[in-house]
Amino acid sequence: MLKDERLSHIRARLRSHGRVVAADLATEWTVPVDMIRRDLRELSEAGECRRVYGGALRLQPNASHIRARMGEKVPLKNALARQAATLFKPRQVVFIDTGSTNIALAGSL
Repeated sequence: MLKDERLSHIRARLRSHGRVVAADLATEWTVPVDMIRRDLRELSEAGECRRVYGGALRLQPNASHIRARMGEKVPLKNALARQAATLFKPRQVVFIDTGSTNIALAGSL
């Protein structure tokens, strides 16, 4: 199978299944797994998928910048963050995970 054919098939599989496993593709197409890994690396560098251990995932349409994801919910998130900030006392240690609401909380703290 030629490189362009492999890339085309990988793109189609990502669209239809949302993910690909390098070892599975290598077995199915009878090619070295390193060849598939190189193809996935190339697609990832081109912004067409996200490389993960053992394969790749389709990019989610909402995997955009945090400001774009917050959208119209900014006032609501800020109000929620201000209210949540009142629960903490000075000198407390707080661990905050990712997310747009947590960014608003960090700003309120």
